[in-house]
Amino acid sequence: MIDLIISALDWQEENGPCVIFVDEPFYRFLVRTKIEDIYQDIIPLPEDLDVDVALRYVKEFFPVEIFPVEMNNFKKMTREEINYYMKAIPEDIRDRWPDLLNNEDLILSLTQVNTN
Repeated sequence: MIDLIISALDWQEENGPCVIFVDEPFYRFLVRTKIEDIYQDIIPLPEDLDVDVALRYVKEFFPVEIFPVEMNNFKKMTREEINYYMKAIPEDIRDRWPDLLNNEDLILSLTQVNTN
């Protein structure tokens, strides 16, 4: 979750508003963890959309460079890395961090149970 927050904040600092297109499970994850407000806009993709089709679909809205993000690209951070990145997280998110982590753990544990 910290990767998502930091990448959105970095994007906004370097490129302006961060608009993302997401599938339904990822949208639910953002809302349930209460981090959806870090994005300028979240646009849902139609269900069961192939990645290549999704990229073409997104290009119709925004004819700019697009960066697909796969959730399995994230690695578990060390305590030192987390402490370093926590300094960059906005105070309102940092204040609710324990609750966000609990929500994330719960959501991810339910997802793992449903996919096995």
